[in-house]
Amino acid sequence: MKKNIPNQFKRLQLLWIAVFLFLTSMDVIGQKTNFSGKVVDEKGEVLSGVNIVIKGSKKGTTTDRAGKFSIEATKGNTLVISYISYQNREVLLGDELVVNIVLNESTEKLDEVIVTGLFDERKRLGASVSITTMNVKQMERLAPNSGADLLRNVPGIFVNSSAGEVRSQVYTRGLANRPSYNDDVSGLYYISMQEDGLPISNIFLPTYTHDLFYRTDATLNRLEAVRGGTASIAGANAPGGIFNYLSKTGTTVFSGLVRQKFGLEGDGRNFYTRTEVNFGGPLANGWTYNVGGFYRHARGA
Repeated sequence: MKKNIPNQFKRLQLLWIAVFLFLTSMDVIGQKTNFSGKVVDEKGEVLSGVNIVIKGSKKGTTTDRAGKFSIEATKGNTLVISYISYQNREVLLGDELVVNIVLNESTEKLDEVIVTGLFDERKRLGASVSITTMNVKQMERLAPNSGADLLRNVPGIFVNSSAGEVRSQVYTRGLANRPSYNDDVSGLYYISMQEDGLPISNIFLPTYTHDLFYRTDATLNRLEAVRGGTASIAGANAPGGIFNYLSKTGTTVFSGLVRQKFGLEGDGRNFYTRTEVNFGGPLANGWTYNVGGFYRHARGA
């Protein structure tokens, strides 16, 4: 019996060594690594504001103004990349720590009628200019805080909406903000913001911007964006693009929407609430109607 004790001790040692090696290998496999990369379209143009999420989790990030991103993930995870007007893509993470991604433009809704700046209706497939459209369902998923905030999902547009619902900074295809006369002036100077085809404002003072006169709410039906120099054909002072916010119209069937938002803003102590309503339906003799709006209230705690 005494001769078997050393053998049993050796076996126990080997067992502990095997367990240690197994746990060490599992730790290496499950170790999180910082992956980075860049997202571009088929033409090689960078895409800012692209959503990148680890599949099966809520952890994600977005690309910056240069189309670059960085995310902490584990080898074997799958990244889900999504962007308005582009096809979703999934990328399996491997040994490469730098992941460059190319997104293909979506082929959906190619038959939508859009505004081209040529004063005639064209289908999107037949247009020769850069056009982006967003419908109600797409905008509801984005939950924008303002009209300018909604523009961050248009390719080639960078928006800084840290100031809040108004006075946002907008950079369009190489055109920066207008030179400011004071520190708190904002952008939107080289673009034309329109509501149902009419300019929202033509005021270009240092302390006034287009988004001061327009707020998105439940009455918004779609956004049409004509980007680049072609936009100047149909609008004054629009070398950066025309952004047309189209309102909902009445239908032959009554429908309505009530949306409630609430939370904290500012330094985290100001209670914020916003109620949006929209109703529409038929009237007599083929007439229809659509009414709506919002009420916003904030107060200090």
